[in-house]
Amino acid sequence: MSLLTRLKSILTEYAGVWRTVGLQCAAFARDQGQTLGPALYHLPRQGVDYVVDSAQYYRHNPSVLKNEILSGISIAVMQVPESTAFAFVARISPTRGLFSTFFIGLFGGLFTSLPGLVSGIAGGMVAILTEVTADDGPLADKCLVERVEYAFGIMVICALFQLLFGVLQITKFIKLIPHPVMVGFMNGLAIIVFKAQLTAFKTDDPSAPPDPMAQAARCPAPDYDPPKQQRWLTLGELETWLVLIVVVLAMAIMILQPKIKGRLRIWRFSLSANTIPPAFTAMIVTTVIGNVLYNQAFGQHIHLIGDVATFSGQVPQAHVPNVPWGSGEFWSLGLRYGLLLALVGSIESIMTWKLCQQIIDKPVPIAQSKWEVYSQGIGNLFSSFFGSIGGSVMVGQSIVNFTNGARGRVSTTVAAIIIFIIASVAGKAIEIIPLATLTGILFAVVLNMFEWKTFQYLFRFSLPLTDLAAIILVTILAVTTDLAIAVLIGIAWCSVCFAWKSSTHAQVRQVKGMQPDMVVTLKQAQMRMPQQLQPQTTAVVKLEGIVFFGSTADIMQYFLEFAWEGYQVVMLDLSKAVFYDSSGVEVLRAIAHEVITKHQRQLILIDASETNYGLLGRSHLLRSIVFELTPAELTDDKDSSTQTAIMAGMELDPTKFEEARQATTGGWMGNAEDRRLATNRLYEDNHLYHRTSTHHSV
Repeated sequence: MSLLTRLKSILTEYAGVWRTVGLQCAAFARDQGQTLGPALYHLPRQGVDYVVDSAQYYRHNPSVLKNEILSGISIAVMQVPESTAFAFVARISPTRGLFSTFFIGLFGGLFTSLPGLVSGIAGGMVAILTEVTADDGPLADKCLVERVEYAFGIMVICALFQLLFGVLQITKFIKLIPHPVMVGFMNGLAIIVFKAQLTAFKTDDPSAPPDPMAQAARCPAPDYDPPKQQRWLTLGELETWLVLIVVVLAMAIMILQPKIKGRLRIWRFSLSANTIPPAFTAMIVTTVIGNVLYNQAFGQHIHLIGDVATFSGQVPQAHVPNVPWGSGEFWSLGLRYGLLLALVGSIESIMTWKLCQQIIDKPVPIAQSKWEVYSQGIGNLFSSFFGSIGGSVMVGQSIVNFTNGARGRVSTTVAAIIIFIIASVAGKAIEIIPLATLTGILFAVVLNMFEWKTFQYLFRFSLPLTDLAAIILVTILAVTTDLAIAVLIGIAWCSVCFAWKSSTHAQVRQVKGMQPDMVVTLKQAQMRMPQQLQPQTTAVVKLEGIVFFGSTADIMQYFLEFAWEGYQVVMLDLSKAVFYDSSGVEVLRAIAHEVITKHQRQLILIDASETNYGLLGRSHLLRSIVFELTPAELTDDKDSSTQTAIMAGMELDPTKFEEARQATTGGWMGNAEDRRLATNRLYEDNHLYHRTSTHHSV
């Protein structure tokens, strides 16, 4: 048979399967269109209704509005140094870093399914983009300005991937994240946030050589001044203790203020401890101490936000990233990094979305998680067209926002607006806040974020060893590599452990003697079965448990070592077996080959579930097995406890099977009509029966 003829035969044989797949894809696209179409059509009206309803709610609850606004202001101030630091890492100006936080924070806060989640420029995504802008990266032959434009173009691709994730509803797989992976994620994230805040204990090192970031003379200068080299403070320096006092004071305010139950009455006003968010209180108190007490009274200086970065006030202009869109080099680089960025940003956002639900005890349906990647995709798309690099959900700031009592979209919208104002005109007001203040606030967040029960799990062995290993593995990988990679490897580890444990639950055993419900005499006019089943020559084998790729080896080994002497019929009971994949179907085909072809015995399959029947019936691996099923039912005699099991079986002569197979012009690769005729002939020649819903009487 020529290759072309064989290919045509294969296409003909699997035409039905491909047609089914095509119809399913078309149905999915239709359903998505029917869902997104009306949603986009009604979005403007729903937005107006939401604003009107929110205005009415906040008019009747002014204290809630006050909480949202103050929390938004404190969150914006907290985002400034982090956005600035990540901007330096990505080799862009601090102003661009702030506008990255503005765009992703605005759209992320507006479209999230969990109001209060804070989005901004993220360390995980910046770490990936740094490979693009680095002097020794894949674009080392280009100027820094060109590499930055490539980063903007890659963010466009990242945003499109995230929108695609939302359409495909990939976020619903969050339910597959095991609890140990979640614990490891929280622990690793807490350690990362803790390490990132240790920069408050550094100071400028004038003796260090300048950072080797100079560009060649042909390249234009970057739009920012590189950061200065720094060194760690020592215990013998006064600045170390001054910084430590501010950090501890900020932590104390964050922890103790929410626990104050009394109220302070001033004239007609009654103030509670939660009138002002704890983070905002910490900023006010420590800023006064750092600027008035330290600088003015003692003449001592500690690092302020203004020492890290100054803000030019230039608003980025909208433009399409200046990259060669028609170049294969750009697309090979863009697709690789764009997909990686989309995965990292989406996983971190969804994990934070799930974590914050547990913190505020506000469950959100998993189906709504798609709006997280939608919002991130929209924000990153706008950000990349305005000369920024986007980001994802920020864990520390989100937890602080919820700790402040914010539960609406006002806080995140206010934070985005404040970031815009700071980046454009009001940067001087933020530059006076000590860096140690932000360190103390986030240290308090770390204390709540870390899962302290981990030590109880480790020392008391209250969890299985595989789960303990998963927690440790994810925690270490989150700190040393990346959060998204840690989560993926953790899921893979837990999946392998689950598959291994499940593989040990599958059992094959021989039932001593035939059970009463297995020996049934049926009318010959209704069914063609072996006329007599002798218990002494019939081996009843019961297959139990999950039959999948992990358990097939042990199952097959049982039949390879089976003692065939004295048996003419093998009755395989599938009532307690569950087939999960094609490996399970393949082992059943191998069993049939072992029993029928190799040892010349008859094989009878009985009592499979409807799920098994669907999988086995669709499989192309079972052409040598006719599998049909009718569930067990009671006999007509109401007083009898004997169940009638209508067996799915076959009496197969290998010679006749081979003749039937050769009856077609191309064997099983023939056309559909030839295959149907050959199959029918096989049924008739071997006294096989078809599936029926008719109740048979004894």
